Amino acid sequence: KDNISQMSPFYSKFLSITPSFSTIAPTLLASSLFFYIVLKQIRKWASGTRVPLNVLKSTKYDSKHDVALITGANTGIGFETAKYLALLNTRVIITCRSEKKLASTLDALKEACSGTPHEEWNKLRRNGSYAEPCIEGVVMELGSLDSVKEAANKIQSELLSSTDKLRVFIQNAGYLDCEGGLTQDGYENMFQINYLSHFLLTQLLMDRIERDATRVVQVSSRAHTRFPHMTIKYDKLTHGPPASNCLTKTKVQFEWYAHSKLAQVLFMRRLDRLFKEKCSKATAFAVHPGVVRSSFQGGMPWILSLPFKILGQLTVKNSEEGAQTSVYCAINENIPEGEYYSDCVVEKRHALSDNSEAVDELYNRSMEMIDKWL
Repeated sequence: KDNISQMSPFYSKFLSITPSFSTIAPTLLASSLFFYIVLKQIRKWASGTRVPLNVLKSTKYDSKHDVALITGANTGIGFETAKYLALLNTRVIITCRSEKKLASTLDALKEACSGTPHEEWNKLRRNGSYAEPCIEGVVMELGSLDSVKEAANKIQSELLSSTDKLRVFIQNAGYLDCEGGLTQDGYENMFQINYLSHFLLTQLLMDRIERDATRVVQVSSRAHTRFPHMTIKYDKLTHGPPASNCLTKTKVQFEWYAHSKLAQVLFMRRLDRLFKEKCSKATAFAVHPGVVRSSFQGGMPWILSLPFKILGQLTVKNSEEGAQTSVYCAINENIPEGEYYSDCVVEKRHALSDNSEAVDELYNRSMEMIDKWL
C-alpha cells in the first residue's frame, strides 16, 4: 500500500497529461489514411504502364497459324509474356534450358491461362476473342551455340509448318552473372547468353522472320545507358572480366551485364535497318521491362539482392507488370519501329546505337563469331 500510495501522484500526473483515445483517434485515422494513400501512389507509380485495353482488343490472332516464339519463358517476365500472348490466341512456342524445366513450365502456363489475371481478359472473353491456349516448347541452352542451332532446326522442322506465320519473336532470356566466367564456346557468359546466342537464333530463323513480317522484340535493360562512354569490348570477349575483390567484382560484373544489353540495342538498330533495306515488313524493337522482382535477382550478391527483398513489394514491379512493354511492342502495329521502349513509350537509348559504323562492326563481327553454326 505504501508503494502504491507513493506512486499514485506520478500516475495521476501521467494520466493528466496523456490525451484520451477519443482525442487522438481523429489524428491517428487521418495519419493512417494519409500513409495509405501515399503508399498506394508509390505502388501505382512503381507498377508502370499497362498495355492499353484498346490495343488488346484490336489484336487479332489465329491460334492455328499465328505463332509467338519466346526464349526463357520458364519464369518471371518471360512466363508472363507467354501467358499474355497465349491468351491473345497465338500459338506459343517457348524455350527452356532443360527438359525438366520445359515440362513443368508448359504445365504451369496452361494452368495459369485457365485463370483470369486481370479484368481485361473478362472483357476480351465477352467479345468472343478468347480461345483455349496452345503452348509448345523446345529445349535450348543459350550457353551452347550447338544447342541454339539444334533448337532452331527443331523449331523450323517440327514446330513451324509452311502455313504458319511467326508473328512475334521475343528474345527474353537473360542472365546476370556475378561470378564471371566463359561459356563452353569460349565467350564471356553474359555476352553470349544475353546477346550472341539470340543473334545466332535470329540468323537461323531470318528467312522465316522476313517472310512472315515478324515483330522481333529484344528484352534489354536501361543498364546499357548507365555507361555513356561504353563501347563493345571485342578484345575481352574471350576472357571476360579480371578477378577482383567482392565490391569491385559487383561493379565490374554489372558493367559487363550493361555491355551485353548495349549489344542487344545495337543489334536491334541493325535489324531495323536490314529489314528496311530488304523492303521487309518485319520490325525490330528493344525494351526495358523496368526493375522487376523475379528469380533473375537470384544471381546477385546479397548486397544488391537485399534491397529487392526489403522494398520490392512496394517499389519494384512484379513479373506481370514487367511483361507489359514486351507485349505492347509485340502486338501494337501502330508504333515506331527500330526504337527502344520503356513503360510502353519510346525512351532515349545509348548514343552508340546511332553510330552506324559501331552498329555495323558489331553485326559483322558477330557474323564471324557464329559462322561455324550457320
